[in-house]
Amino acid sequence: AGTKRVKRLNNASNPPIDQAIMNPTADVVALRSGNGQGGTSLNIFSLQMKANMKSTTIQDRVDFWKWIDEKSIAIITPTRVYHWGIEGQAQPTLKF
Repeated sequence: AGTKRVKRLNNASNPPIDQAIMNPTADVVALRSGNGQGGTSLNIFSLQMKANMKSTTIQDRVDFWKWIDEKSIAIITPTRVYHWGIEGQAQPTLKF
């Protein structure tokens, strides 16, 4: 298997990626940018399809985020916890 890469050009409308987390079982990577000021952008990118699967903006700083299974990411801000599924177009759901 070859090395897979995600290339992204940094410009004003595309802020630099702060962090990337690889899906534990699929060729899918989650990307975080702009952590804090004006919200945090999150994208889920399929390496196999070479396409963005979905994106969202959390209106707060994301302190921690992690794949909790092959289809969901837990997102933790200073005051809230969300779960975000990679399937469909659903936005992150507030857990508490």
